[in-house]
Order: sequence, then C-alpha cells, then structure tokens
Amino acid sequence: MPYQGRSPQTGVRNRFVYTATASQTLFSGADSNGRTLRYEDGAYVDVFLNGVCLVPTSDFTATTKTSITLVSGAAASDVVEIVCYDIATMADAVSKTQGGSFDGAVTVNGNFTVDNGSVKLDGNYPVGTSNVALGNQALDDGSLSGTDLVAVGTFSLSSNTSGAGNVGIGSLAMITNTTGNYNTAVGSGQDGFVQGALGLNTSGSSNTAIGYQSLRSNTTASRNTAVGYQSSYGNTTGSANASVGYQALYTNTTGAENTALGDQSLYLNTTGNGVTGLGRFALYSNTTGNYNTAVGLQSLASNTTASNNTAVGYQAAYANTTGIQNTALGRRALYSNSTASYNTAVGYSALRNSTGGSNNAFGDHAAYSTTSGSAIVAIGGDAVYSNTTGGSNIGIGYYALRQNTTGNSNTAVGREAMRFNTTALGNAAFGMDALKNSTTSGYNTAIGERAFGNGTLTSTNAYNTAVGHYAGYGLTGSAINNTFLGSAAGYLVTTGSKNTIIGRYSGNQGGLDIRTSDNYVVLSDGDGNYSAYGTGGAWYKADNTTTWSTVSDGRIKENIVPLSSGLDKVLALNPVEFDYILSGDHDVSFIAQEYREVLPDQVVEQTDIGDEIKALTNNEPLLSLKTNLVPYLVKAIQEQQATITALQARIEALENA
Repeated sequence: MPYQGRSPQTGVRNRFVYTATASQTLFSGADSNGRTLRYEDGAYVDVFLNGVCLVPTSDFTATTKTSITLVSGAAASDVVEIVCYDIATMADAVSKTQGGSFDGAVTVNGNFTVDNGSVKLDGNYPVGTSNVALGNQALDDGSLSGTDLVAVGTFSLSSNTSGAGNVGIGSLAMITNTTGNYNTAVGSGQDGFVQGALGLNTSGSSNTAIGYQSLRSNTTASRNTAVGYQSSYGNTTGSANASVGYQALYTNTTGAENTALGDQSLYLNTTGNGVTGLGRFALYSNTTGNYNTAVGLQSLASNTTASNNTAVGYQAAYANTTGIQNTALGRRALYSNSTASYNTAVGYSALRNSTGGSNNAFGDHAAYSTTSGSAIVAIGGDAVYSNTTGGSNIGIGYYALRQNTTGNSNTAVGREAMRFNTTALGNAAFGMDALKNSTTSGYNTAIGERAFGNGTLTSTNAYNTAVGHYAGYGLTGSAINNTFLGSAAGYLVTTGSKNTIIGRYSGNQGGLDIRTSDNYVVLSDGDGNYSAYGTGGAWYKADNTTTWSTVSDGRIKENIVPLSSGLDKVLALNPVEFDYILSGDHDVSFIAQEYREVLPDQVVEQTDIGDEIKALTNNEPLLSLKTNLVPYLVKAIQEQQATITALQARIEALENA
C-alpha cells in the first residue's frame, strides 16, 4: 500500500512532551521520553499547554525546525505537548517499465547495474557488444562493430569501427582510432580537436597512453607504453617503446624499442633504436643514436647521433655528442667527453675532463684532469689525477702517477708509485712509492717497494734501473745509467752514475764508498758484503787484490795433449797501445784482426752491440779476445828455456875444452 510522506514504520505524526520549569519559554532537544524534537515545517506544528491548544504566532513561534518558543513563560510543572506532522508530497519518479529522463542531478548511493544494454552520456547509444560510452559522441561511429570498448569523454573513440578491447578515457582520447585493438588511452585533448592520448592512432594495437596528449601522434605503431604529460607525443610508427615522465620521448617518431623514464628523458630522440634513458633529461639530445643506455639525472644529456654508449650516474658522460662505445659509471664520470670514443670511466668524476679516446679509469677522481690524453689506464683513487695531454700512461693504485701532466708512456703500479712525476716519459714503477718523488726524469725502471722512492731524479734521459725492496732509494739529481739488483741495493747511492750493484750492497759498506762515484760494478752477498768490484777497466776482490783463479781440474777434461808450439805464436803477435774512439781512453792490447791470424780459436764475434759500435764496424760483428794467452806464453818460455839450456851446455863445454 503506498503512503504519502514517510512509511508507517517511521511515523507521520510525532508527539513530544516536556515538563516546564519556572518561566521557561524555549523547548528543544530530548523530551520527557528521550525523543529529540524536530519538524520539517512550522505550519504543521500544534502546541498544547496543560491540554489547551495555543495559537501560532500569538502564543508561540516555530521557525528553527528543532525548537518551540512560547510568547509567555510557562509555570513550573506545566505540561507542554508538541505535535509535529510530516509533509506529504507526490513522488517525481521515472517508470520502471516505461523509462524516462532525468533533468536534474542523480545520485546513486548503491550499485548501478546495466544488464544486456549500453551506457551513454550525452550522445548516441553505442552499438556492438559490451561497450560503454560516456560523453558527447563517444563511440559514436555508425559503423561500430568492435566489442569490449570503454569510451569516457567527449569524442572519445568516436571513430572506432572494428577495433576491439580499447579503453579511451578523456576528451578526444583515441578520437581517430578505427581498427586498432587493445589500446588504453587516459588523457584529454583540448577544444579545436587538439587530440588527447593516442589521439591520432588509427590501426596501432596494444598501446597504453596515460597522460595529457601522451602518444598523441601515434598512428599505426603497436606495443608502446607512455605515461606522463605529452609522453611520446611525436611517436608515429615506432613500436615497443616505453616512456614514463613529462615529455619523455617527446620527439620520437619511428625509433623503436626505446625506454625513457624521467622528465624529458630522450626528449629529442627521433629515429634512434634500442635506447634507454632513466632519469630527468637522461639522453635528452639523442636523435638518431642507437643502443645507448643512460641512468641518472642528465646522464648522456648531450648525446646526439653516437651509439653504444653507457652512462650511469648524475651527469655521467654529460657532454658526449658523437663519441661511440664509451662507458661512464659514477657522478660526472667522463663528463666533458664530446667526440672521443672507446673510453671507460668508473668512479666519481673519473675522466671528468677527458676529451681523448681509448682511456680507462677506475676509481674516485681517476684521471680526473685528463683532457686530450689518450690510451690512459688509471685504476685507484686519484690515479693519474692531474694528467692533461699525456698519453699511453698506466697508473694502478691510490695516487699512482697523480701529478703527471704531459708525461707519456709511463707505467706506475702501486700506492703512490710515481706520484710526483709531471712531464717525464718512458718510466716504469712497480711497488708502493716506487719512483715516488721523481718529477722530470725519464726512462727509469723501479721494481719493488720504494725502489728509487726517496730521491728526486731530474735527468730527462736517466735510464736507471732498480729491482728490489728499497733498491736505489736515495738516488737523486742527474744520476744516470745505474743498475741496482737486490733488496736495498744502492740504498745510499745519491748522485753516482753508471754504477751496477748486484746484491744487497748499499753503496757504502766494507770500506767501499761509491755514493757519489761513477762507473762501478759491485758484486755482493745477501748481507751487503761485496765480494768483488770493478772500475776503470780493472776488477778487484774484497781484499783489494786483482788475483783471480780459473777452474782447471783435470778430472773434468779429456783429449789432453801438450801444446805443439808457443814461441813462434808469441813472436807473431803484435802488442800495441791505442785510444778508444768513443770514450777516448788510452789502453794496451792487441788488434783482434791480427790476433786471429795467429790464434784463430782465441777470437770470438759479438753481435749484441750498440748502434754506436755498429756504426764503427759497419754493422759487422765486433771481435773480442779470449783471456787465454798464458798457456802460449808458458810454452814459449819453456821453448826459450830449452834453447837457453842447450846454449849454456855448449858454452860450458867450450870453456872446459
């Protein structure tokens, strides 16, 4: 049974009873029965005072819908009874069977269900199956046959014909799509047909565009994902791209398989393929470069056409434009490189200022200052830090070759090895502090902890060699052509040149002091005690004599026969004195060419000779003499003695006759 007003369960007449206090005029809130006073219209309220009906306005007023005010105050214990009536209205309803239209706003607090029909908003009902259209001319094409479509917004999916499984949310979203399938577009355009998300898509499928005009220019490309304001805005036929961020991949047209994550990352990319930019402005300027990877704010931001670069870190490889196959890992690693290729920089500001190619730097500030230097290898914090134009240098270890600027072809391996080298070239140092203080001296080799580690060598063509812990430790100044082999060998030698020490002799032991001397060769044991030394063409034993012995045990020999002659060979020899052409030294000996005519077995040919000697011998072998003349001298004396003895016998015989 229908009722006007509320249903019987809620009541159409409500009675409120109050017991007044002295002079009470206002009655509201809970009554004597705990019911709260309320009414819809004061014209439908009756008030009784001790059973007598009061006159509206003259005796009371009812205007607030929650209270009644008496004109004259009631006496204590008076009973005030208020009767309120609900307003009866006729319902403005739409027929369940006939349907109809709502002219005002409609609010649904429960579920809203449409079975076997379509939903439209300000437009025509869409045809097809399981389609939803909300918006003026949304899904409005008369040839629509696609299914499972959702269009929310003015002109959303308005041209869709056979395309299925598309979702367009936003004004002008996917407005031109006809046959493309399984696309999702969320984002509006503007009045005047400035298309919304996927606004120009016609047959492209499986695209997802979320954001104002995201993937707006896409036409036939498929499998693209764009999230953000105008993300992938210019893409037309490039497929399998993913862009997330404000105007990410904005200019891309046909480039495929790109990934852009970050505000304007890959912003200028047009046809580049396989490019990944993660971070705000990452690979911002890339246009046609392929297979680049940039992770970090402004990483590879200036790259245009170069390919196969990798940059990870804030402004890593920031200035690179056309350099290829570079790798930068770390904040501002390879920051200044523009056109050079084949560089690898790993570490904070590694190779930061480099513009040269084929460099490798691993470590905090490794090769930091290198500009045009090439073929650099720097491994370790601040390794080759100051290098600018020096090339083909290798520094491995903390501060290795740190101060090198223009020196070339140096190798330093070890903590602070060649730390202070600046312009020297051709040095090799292996070991902590090896050649540490040398600055401009070149062509030195130091192997071992602190080998040549303390002195400051200055000669540009030094050719010193030290092998061993602390070997040549104190060598300094213009010392050249020294060779020290052994732990602490030559440790105390300072300015001496052209010395050779084998063993642990320090340079001042056992009464032999060569710290500032030249042209010494010293043989010593593991305690530094020398057994022999040579200088000025002579060899001396530890007892300061030149007496030597030669092994001549008969037990190790065979085919032993006496010399056939000696005197005739000695007489055939031509002893001479002479000056050496190169050194100017005066000496006595034989001429090897003449010596060979007499004793051919005692002359040997040397082919391992220097260029200066080759110039004198016309590139022919150098002839040397074996030190084996004594047996011939002994035989000659024996022959002479036999002659003398025979003559003495004849003289005695004549004297006794």
